[in-house]
Amino acid sequence: MIVNMANSYNWTFDPIEVRQTADRADVVHEIHWRLNATSEDNWSAAVYGRVGCGDPDDDFIEFDSADFTDDLVKGWVIAGIGQGVTEGKLIKAVDDQIAKAKVQRLFDEIEWRLAKTMPEIPHWYTRRGDWESEETFEWVVSFVQKNNKIGQFKYWTSNGLLKNTIIINKRKA
Repeated sequence: MIVNMANSYNWTFDPIEVRQTADRADVVHEIHWRLNATSEDNWSAAVYGRVGCGDPDDDFIEFDSADFTDDLVKGWVIAGIGQGVTEGKLIKAVDDQIAKAKVQRLFDEIEWRLAKTMPEIPHWYTRRGDWESEETFEWVVSFVQKNNKIGQFKYWTSNGLLKNTIIINKRKA
């Protein structure tokens, strides 16, 4: 499995709801948005929502004009979400979804051994040598060290240093 994070991103805005005001037609009232991400190896994820738009101001742009672009609408969406949200944070959210799905698939496919020497702490482990490549193992270790709860399990590594880590452990959360 390829574990790189070279994703492509696509914004969509559908529907864009408009309304009439006393002096203007087709004023954007609400925007339904979605940010889709697709990785080179065909994993995908999305974040989505909707934002309301306030009353038009002096910089009003006609809904059907050439100046009404996706970049303009994207700016309105990010401003409308507020709370310090940036396009970079939204991109990170979809990247994290893809990474978590990849790690879960890898965990489902790898062999886990019962840790018999520690019956007081029931858990399973997998070793570095069990993985298809060093690159994949180290990518998963890096992910686990930042995100230790995946699905119904809690994960931890045998060492904080990436190159010295030889075991990934798991137990029911």
